[in-house]
Amino acid sequence: MYTFEEIVGIIRKRQEAQTPVINKMLEIKERYNGDYVIPLPTLEEEPVLPPLTPALISENIDAIAQRAASVSPFIGCPALNVSKERGVRSREYADIRRRALKATWFKNNFRLKLRRAYRHLAGYATTCLVVSPDFERGGPKIEVRDPLGVYPEPKAYEDYALPRNCGFVYGKSGDWLRANFPASRQENGGPVGTDERSVQELWDVAEWIDAEHIVIGIMGPRHA
Repeated sequence: MYTFEEIVGIIRKRQEAQTPVINKMLEIKERYNGDYVIPLPTLEEEPVLPPLTPALISENIDAIAQRAASVSPFIGCPALNVSKERGVRSREYADIRRRALKATWFKNNFRLKLRRAYRHLAGYATTCLVVSPDFERGGPKIEVRDPLGVYPEPKAYEDYALPRNCGFVYGKSGDWLRANFPASRQENGGPVGTDERSVQELWDVAEWIDAEHIVIGIMGPRHA
């Protein structure tokens, strides 16, 4: 088991190694959101046109994602004993497993999340889905993570096996951290104080997931 300092060190190294890829993703994000400015020559008699690049990028990404998400993945649970109608290992139990999986998708609003995942895949050529325990509902929780803050273990491109561990970095406000993690409060020994700056500023949160542990900690203010 790694300490939190070791986890932050590993994530930092993976950030440095993935900088060229992340920069390309940021460029696509800026084009999609219309933040990427393309200067055009000024022509007195030509009409003023809106920037077309964001619309073209958005149309290509969204069209592909919506088409891919229009067909839901098939859930198949074959019976362990196809000749048995009821009881253990029967077709009845196989149908119960299939309906349980469908219920998990429904509770997690999976079809909507799948559209977001396909948008990431169309724009960034990668996507990230995380399944973790939901202790409140007593079942699995399916989440879509932003690929810009995902740092899995280094692997060869031809290796399609699941990563053994993965680090995540995302931003949370000090107010959210104080409300959801009492240990982050300054009065409890944490870094987030009660002053206006600490409560309103954005903090970088590191999350580490492997086969045995889920570790969450605060890296520090994002704009420090």
